[in-house]
Amino acid sequence: MARPRITKKHLKEVAILIDAYTDKSAIPVLAECAFELGYSRQFFYEHDDCPEFSDARKRLLAKKEFRLEVGALSGNLNASMSIFSLKQMGWSDKHEHTLPGGKDGKGPSKITIEWE
Repeated sequence: MARPRITKKHLKEVAILIDAYTDKSAIPVLAECAFELGYSRQFFYEHDDCPEFSDARKRLLAKKEFRLEVGALSGNLNASMSIFSLKQMGWSDKHEHTLPGGKDGKGPSKITIEWE
């Protein structure tokens, strides 16, 4: 049996539900939102063709990110767990930079900076 076609109208309706979840949650969690709405987490990443839906997901993630950062900095949240969650969102304590004089230019081609 074929999957039903997801319409933009349906995605806009789900976007409203995502926003409602985001508004009521102190620290919104994408997987929890997807579960509560009856979708897979992957579903939330498969529909960037609908700006309202994509923007609702991005607002959820932005709120989560800033709440984790502020909570960890203020001491209201466990710093280790906040760092773990932020790293899952793409944060890094390691930065790599490519330098213009690399390989043939007699300089290093890459440097890595790590914070402890």
